[in-house]
Amino acid sequence: MVIVAVLAMLTAGIHQTATIRVAAVVDSHWRGAYDILVRPGGARLDLEQTNGLVEPNFVGFAGGGGISLDGLAAIRSVDGVDLAAPVGFIGYIRDVAASVVIEVDRLPEKPTLYRVSLTTTTTDGLASQLVQREVGEIVLGPAVGSDPTVNWTTDLGDVSANQDADGTWIIDVVTKRGLPGLAIPILAVDPVAEKQLLPDAPDFLDPLAAIGTSRRTAGTFDTDSVDPDWRTAFGQLRSIQSPGWQFGSDRELPVIPLIVSDRQAAALRTDLSVDQEGHSLDDYPTGGLDVVREATGAEAAFVGAASVDTGATLAPLRNPSQCVLWPNSTRTCAVNSFFASSSLDGRLVVRPTYAARAASGPDSSAPAYTISRVGIVAPDGDPTVPDFRPADTAATGAFAAYRQLKSVPLAVSRTPFSPHANIREPFVLAPVGTFDATTVKVPADPVDYVPLGAYDPSDTTLIADAAGSPTVAQAMTYPLLPNGLVTTPPLAITDLAGAVTLRGDSPIDAVRVRVAGVTDFGEVSKSKIESVATGITRLGFDVDIVAGSSPQAVDLYVPGYHVEQTPAADLGWVRQHWTTIGAADRVTQGFDSSDLALLSMSIGAAAVWAVALAGLRLERRTREAAILATIGWSRRELTRWFTGEALVGALAIGALGLVGYLLAAGSPEALIAAIGMGVLWFLAGLVAAVVTIRHGSRSILAGTVVRGRLRSAVPVRGPLSYAARAAVARASWVTAIAFGLGAASAAIAVGASIVAGLSARIGPTLLASAAGAAAAAYQPLMLVAMGTGSLAFVVAALRLDRRRRAPEALVLSISGWSPAEIHRMFRTGLMLIAAIAAVIGSVLAWGLAVPFGIELAWEPTLLAAMLALSAVVWGAFVTRGVVARPGDLS
Repeated sequence: MVIVAVLAMLTAGIHQTATIRVAAVVDSHWRGAYDILVRPGGARLDLEQTNGLVEPNFVGFAGGGGISLDGLAAIRSVDGVDLAAPVGFIGYIRDVAASVVIEVDRLPEKPTLYRVSLTTTTTDGLASQLVQREVGEIVLGPAVGSDPTVNWTTDLGDVSANQDADGTWIIDVVTKRGLPGLAIPILAVDPVAEKQLLPDAPDFLDPLAAIGTSRRTAGTFDTDSVDPDWRTAFGQLRSIQSPGWQFGSDRELPVIPLIVSDRQAAALRTDLSVDQEGHSLDDYPTGGLDVVREATGAEAAFVGAASVDTGATLAPLRNPSQCVLWPNSTRTCAVNSFFASSSLDGRLVVRPTYAARAASGPDSSAPAYTISRVGIVAPDGDPTVPDFRPADTAATGAFAAYRQLKSVPLAVSRTPFSPHANIREPFVLAPVGTFDATTVKVPADPVDYVPLGAYDPSDTTLIADAAGSPTVAQAMTYPLLPNGLVTTPPLAITDLAGAVTLRGDSPIDAVRVRVAGVTDFGEVSKSKIESVATGITRLGFDVDIVAGSSPQAVDLYVPGYHVEQTPAADLGWVRQHWTTIGAADRVTQGFDSSDLALLSMSIGAAAVWAVALAGLRLERRTREAAILATIGWSRRELTRWFTGEALVGALAIGALGLVGYLLAAGSPEALIAAIGMGVLWFLAGLVAAVVTIRHGSRSILAGTVVRGRLRSAVPVRGPLSYAARAAVARASWVTAIAFGLGAASAAIAVGASIVAGLSARIGPTLLASAAGAAAAAYQPLMLVAMGTGSLAFVVAALRLDRRRRAPEALVLSISGWSPAEIHRMFRTGLMLIAAIAAVIGSVLAWGLAVPFGIELAWEPTLLAAMLALSAVVWGAFVTRGVVARPGDLS
């Protein structure tokens, strides 16, 4: 019994250690960049469709404003608010680039007809996608006269020529079609608060913070703060501030300062391919391309190819040259493209529609949804995609859209304004700094990550094809269009004053709040966060506590993605990490409930074993009590003798628990378990003493009579019937052993189900995985300790029973029984005990499954029965060779 008690205490100590480890992991990872997300009243996301999960980047792309600067000030005034960082999505700048310029510096010796193909592509990380293609012809040859462009016939676009100092002619061909409009999302932040929210981020927000709120008109804005590389904005401000500017009212136009990304988030590439058509001509023919084509012949020969990284040069608002050199050229492009002015389009991206999947994705443990396609759009997101054929000379790519674009009016547009000169909008955009939207450092611990609404990395990975077959994981990249499968990060950032100018008095979509004085994931810290959340709620805002949240893997099925074919083909399954609110509470509660269940099982099993051992001692103590009473012992003396033995055992158990408590640096659970086991051992001994003393000789007589009647009802015809008759004669022993074996089997089976169901209790989040990894071995150790205690009890009980029956085996041997018959008799008795234990274990396991939160009760029930029946095999092994001790024949 001491061994069993020690194992129960060990289980309690393991529970305490596991609790400490889990608490340490949760304390380290439960808190992300902010604690509370505040949104306008009534602006909650429709999370019912995704079971409360929130997809990546939901903060910056969820809103239509709703929180004013006064509302922000009220939030900041709530007691306990350490930081309140606002964020608002303004809309899209539609930056329309001009045509790509083809620069030629090597003219052929004779007039030659070339077919030119100019193709711009992007990529989603999986494959190349067409943005735009233009195919045309051009006749090039030696320069003739002072204006040789009249001889260079083309249908590509405008042709200009310049002559270097060495006499080399440089030909610029400006293609007819400009690149599609590029959508540049603008985000509004408080740059000072944003820097506090991102303590490890570089100082890219400093130029925006330095602007201040005064001198924000075109006539007073400091043009030195605008980089001349942004020629449009710089030129507009210079023109307006010049003394001769004829539109005096332009000096009052508001200026919107911006931090602008130094490149497009999407990859863009322009490829040039040139083929010579037919043979060269001796002279320039008179007439158009049809005449030239007929004169040169139809045979084509590949000349060469060239390419340019358009994404690297086409930075938002910077308007760099989009130049590609003629194949085999060695010079550097020196021309400027012709750009249309940018315009601000007040549009917001609406949250996609998701539908739960009846069948799970490639990973059955991850939630699975289908994202709904809303149409086919052009590269800039507009739903105006012309039909085209692969042989068309001009083609625009088509893309699948999964988000609607909702138009919202710009506040600044309410002022009457007529475009004139180079001023096309009633405001001036003034880039004052740059940043790389793809490399901004953010608090990026994947375990406690919460979306910031800006700078969030792309988190979409293709994991399976449309049939559900797993593929090599491929990360998808930022798209060119704003309403595709993957959201585009903000490529320009303004301050709150700029946001008010563009969107009105309430431009803030959300406020990310960090609470002061929060340390570990304890009740005090949680109480502080809840108190601040309550105070903000009283202001009329929607409040979500995101402290304690964590991402989890979610699988999305993407239909109708490949729209370049008819009908459109599905992409398949992609994986994202969605925010799970309340993950930390679920982790701690899941571990605590599982550990406490195992601890309860261990202590409960030990209690059963204490009672069973008391039952095993009952018959011998009954005989001893009868003999001692016969020779004159009083009931008080008998009680003191019997309970003294139990008291010694109880004190030994308590002492072991106290020693373990001191050596283990204080495990209160272990000490409580030890004290409980000691008290239980004493009470079991006390009950046994009272029963034996009060019913001593009568129990012997009654038991003899009853067993005699039952034995007479079971005739002995061989080892099997003898085993049944012996079991009736030893009913108390058989019952005690069977009950103990059944309880042990039920405890192990239910404990195994609890351990197996841990992941379901703590959840599928990254925080749960981290906590599970830190405490992975502890619950199995608790189960092993409980199983070891169970095995120790059953082995001791079976060996004690076998030793008690050794004289019986000796008598049977003398009576002529063979060793095989004696073994068969013992084996039959063991099978009977195991069968009774299987029934008891099954009933106990079924009864314990529901209160311990096990959904499939039949699993531990079946396991308990199998464990009990297994005693037939190992029980015979552990009792083999047990012989009688002196005195057993008495």
